[in-house]
Amino acid sequence: MTCVFFSDATGQYIKGEIGVEDEDGVIEDGLQCVAILIGIFQKSSGRPIFGVVVQPFAVWSSETKSWTSHTHWGICYKELIATSFQPLLANSDTQRKIVMSKSESEHVQKTLSSKYKLISASGAGFKILVTVMGLANAYVLSHQSIYRWDCCALHAILLALGGGIISYKHAVEMASKSQVELSVTDLENLQINYVKAAGAIANRRSSLPNRTDSLPGIIAYRSIDDVRTILNLLKIKDLQ
Repeated sequence: MTCVFFSDATGQYIKGEIGVEDEDGVIEDGLQCVAILIGIFQKSSGRPIFGVVVQPFAVWSSETKSWTSHTHWGICYKELIATSFQPLLANSDTQRKIVMSKSESEHVQKTLSSKYKLISASGAGFKILVTVMGLANAYVLSHQSIYRWDCCALHAILLALGGGIISYKHAVEMASKSQVELSVTDLENLQINYVKAAGAIANRRSSLPNRTDSLPGIIAYRSIDDVRTILNLLKIKDLQ
């Protein structure tokens, strides 16, 4: 087993500003977006099995002028499945939401906005955390700008919740070629893997955007229904 440690949204930490919640309960930028991500994956399979996420600046108290931290965790290893979060309850009255970057493709935004409300937040890891927390149903990133260490800890938590993180490029390609919805097995095979032919996660210097170590986009989701809906929408766009 191998551990991955990473600090997300360092730019927000450097700015040192206090973020404000929007109407969806999401903080778009600010110290609240900073997260320490600790993930463990199995070297033999490349599957994430345990994740811990610490938000050192989760809640600001204007009265005491101090921060309260939050710690989240999840494990998904063989029969041991547990998490500090609760699975989503079906609610047809709740508006479905997707978190993404403001720089996301205009075509992707237009396509997904037909069934989802689009919201934004800072930091790749924090966007996944927004999904884990149930503030969004999914995080969609269509371009190559995210790394495995951004995903590992939160991926394990999502798996424990019945969700996951799949490759955007390969999932859209597979969905576009299929006449039926992707099966659970298909989604399992599309999960981001943390072991490569050359070994485990490479160091940050070798993982530049023009190298193969960055991921070709991702879809992080809490429910299979949502990822299937998203892929059906993207498949239509991809075939036009």
